Amino acid sequence: MRFAFKKTLREVDIWTSITCVPTEDPAPPRRLSLKILDLQIAFESLGGLSSEWSSEQRAYLDLKTGEVVWSESEESGDVYSESDEYLLIPKGADRLEFGDLRDFIETVEEQRTREELREIIRGHGAFRRFKARVFGGGDIELKHAWHAFQQRRLRQRMVDWLEDSGIEPVWDQDIFKVPELPNRRPDLLQAVLEFVLGARRLEGIRRIALLGSLATDKRQPKDVDLLVVVEETASLGPLAKLKRQLTGKTLTDRA
Repeated sequence: MRFAFKKTLREVDIWTSITCVPTEDPAPPRRLSLKILDLQIAFESLGGLSSEWSSEQRAYLDLKTGEVVWSESEESGDVYSESDEYLLIPKGADRLEFGDLRDFIETVEEQRTREELREIIRGHGAFRRFKARVFGGGDIELKHAWHAFQQRRLRQRMVDWLEDSGIEPVWDQDIFKVPELPNRRPDLLQAVLEFVLGARRLEGIRRIALLGSLATDKRQPKDVDLLVVVEETASLGPLAKLKRQLTGKTLTDRA
């Protein structure tokens, strides 16, 4: 059995007219030198992380200079919004999503902590429990890792927004470089040494022993644990003063 197909002249003309329409090349992206910290502050402030800015304020990116400019109100922002040389910075682009928590947890190397965090984000109140664990648990390495992850995720969203807006950013620094967490051990050991040198001059001090994570080779010890054995007749006032000084020095970089 044979089938014959015949295309009319009108159909050929239509097909030809469609396929022969030339397409224009997309405009090349605009290269713009940017300061990462200025733009990040704008994203964070507009996202509600900062209390310094009101809800009426707007932030714009100057497409000539790469600077971030602020308007005090919606009315004063008209001069920017009506110009092609300014780009409105979106609100809420820095807000955390549940997927951010899950992605971060999978980067945690310690299995026990990773499994604990997986359990924490189950059910209602996941964000509240997650932040309480990261910021209230005294785990400096975990807090540092979360800050680094959160910053990388925010900056990637900034890059995506710029690219969608036809801008090729030229940054003033490596925006995805993660700063190393300072080694607290030398500072903590120095604080312990000063405590011991002060305590050894007091009467009634029989023994001072270093305990806890600082007595191990852990790079980021959580705190200082000391066992001080004193005689019953020892005056505890001077020892308490040394203890307060030690506590102040060990808490300086844990805010």
